[in-house]
Amino acid sequence: MSKRRQGQTNFALGELSPRLAGRSDIALYRNGAARLLNRHPLAQGGTSTRPGTRWITSTLPTPAAIPAHARLHPFVFNPSQRYVCLLVEGAMWAFDAVSGAFANGVVGAPWTGSMVPDMGWVQAGNTSILLHPIMFPKRILRTGAASWVLTDMPVEVPPFSRLLDAAITMTISASGAAGTGGAIGFSSGVMTANWLGKQVLYRGKRMQITAIFTPADAAFTWLEDATGLSTEHTTDWRHEAWLPEFGYPSTGEFIDGRLVLAASTAEPNAVWASRAGAYFSWETGANDGDAIVEPVGGAQVSLVRHLVAQERLQVLTDRAVWQLRGADNGPITPTTVAYRRLNQIGASEAQPVVYDGATIFADTPGRNLYEVLYDGATERTDVSPVSLIAEHLIKQPVRLEHAPARAAQPEPLVLMPNADGTMTVFHSVRSERISAFFEWVTDGAWLDVCSVGEDVFALVSRGSSGIALEELVWDAAPLDCARRLTSAGKTRVWGGMGHLAGRTVSVVSRGHDLGDYVVDGNGVVTMGPDRPEVDEVEIGLRFLQIIRPMPIDFDLEEGPVRGLKKRLIRCFVQVVNSGPFRVQGRRVLLDFVGDDFDSPPPGGSGIIEVRLRGVDEEAVFDIEVDRPHRVTLLSLTREVSVGG
Repeated sequence: MSKRRQGQTNFALGELSPRLAGRSDIALYRNGAARLLNRHPLAQGGTSTRPGTRWITSTLPTPAAIPAHARLHPFVFNPSQRYVCLLVEGAMWAFDAVSGAFANGVVGAPWTGSMVPDMGWVQAGNTSILLHPIMFPKRILRTGAASWVLTDMPVEVPPFSRLLDAAITMTISASGAAGTGGAIGFSSGVMTANWLGKQVLYRGKRMQITAIFTPADAAFTWLEDATGLSTEHTTDWRHEAWLPEFGYPSTGEFIDGRLVLAASTAEPNAVWASRAGAYFSWETGANDGDAIVEPVGGAQVSLVRHLVAQERLQVLTDRAVWQLRGADNGPITPTTVAYRRLNQIGASEAQPVVYDGATIFADTPGRNLYEVLYDGATERTDVSPVSLIAEHLIKQPVRLEHAPARAAQPEPLVLMPNADGTMTVFHSVRSERISAFFEWVTDGAWLDVCSVGEDVFALVSRGSSGIALEELVWDAAPLDCARRLTSAGKTRVWGGMGHLAGRTVSVVSRGHDLGDYVVDGNGVVTMGPDRPEVDEVEIGLRFLQIIRPMPIDFDLEEGPVRGLKKRLIRCFVQVVNSGPFRVQGRRVLLDFVGDDFDSPPPGGSGIIEVRLRGVDEEAVFDIEVDRPHRVTLLSLTREVSVGG
């Protein structure tokens, strides 16, 4: 019988694909795990408990309950005035990201519930632009700390297009100076009632339609000097690009002092970049600061799904990723603009994210992640897969969001709520060649996630308890949908949990686990008489944590042990500042907690020896944390015997 120990000094590469179970020959095998549930990575290589969530609200002024179609968007005016905004049918509601306080919103908006999940949102300063292909772009203007105004997006000069029969001609009754007018006629009926008040570009000069008599005849006023312009029939005319019959932009971005919009119903591959320094003017010309109207993809029509501002504007379509660039690596201008196709991998509808110097996006099927990375040394931008090591965790993400580093969480993350209600977490440190994936689950389903500065918010479906707006918290008890409650005197009875009425919750006081209780219909939790009276608690839903190492593998003189029965002897678990956990279902107690509930319990640190039992071909077992404790695991050593 041969006895063997195998150590694992880090879990820096996260949860690995089951397809890697046979690749013990590569380094990542020894630095990952078969399962890392509800954990998060440490930059030093260990793994710790994921953050819990703090409940903010489950209701809105209109409607009373948060609807399933709701989506989150950030609004950052300055570092101290930040908001998480909820879009719902006909309204936007804002909450202060620092205090969680309700900060009013707007009502009477034209968007429906079915439109909300597909709406684009681009924000700068005190302005947000909301986009959808069947809605004229809207502007939400922040006018005070808790006041907002909704209007149409102002347009000084619209972009023009020609989406009608190219053979149709146009004539005018008279040329003239700005402010004068006349009659116009088309060789075929083209106008609808939607054209009233809109602009037409005739031989390069702008006019406004002031009256419509028939689909082919109207009155107009010149908006600029057109003295001496020919009045003959011509095909040299264009209409506004954004009209109800043609659709409106669906995505946007700010870059190089321009507002760039893209993708209407009639022109899915169109990209409209405003004049530099004039966000609402699309007046074209040959000057460097003039607007740029340039479709992407040429004859191969694609749907532009996302615009991302990096060193260059990245245009992610359903068929490929493109880069919009100028000459000599300078800003884009009308005379230097050009597209470069970076790959032939289409992007899904999930909002991409800029993270660790790259743009991360999901492919069209939503089964793989890719990064778009600019290399300053070679001045090249390349697209590469990043999720091959954990493809089983990429399950049609509905959004990608960057959770930045903070004092209690120094590792920046990408959070991806999936279509099945789970959350996939991505961690990368490019300089260290670290790329890791984890999975977070909760009692319910993750619907959406939003980063507002260093604060991260989520919409979570809690089943019979409805949908809640919650904030991720790293420095509190590991509980979900939780509240922190205090009392002037010590007690065993706690109210204020109406949002979880009828649910089983866990109670924690200063890190002490005080057990599970059912919230009554009045939102009250009553602890048993054997529990201590305390003056501070955190109450919420607990979640299971699992750490499962990869199958053990090593070589004996007679060959590899893969497939042979192995007797589990013991393991050595190195933890720091940790609560109790289970190994093979048996609880491992650390330091004696005592009965001082006015102070946090001492966290266990060191190398813990745990005796194991059983025979297993892979020498795999679970380390579980089934109570609301934080456990930080640094290393794991397994001892097994083979051949007897």
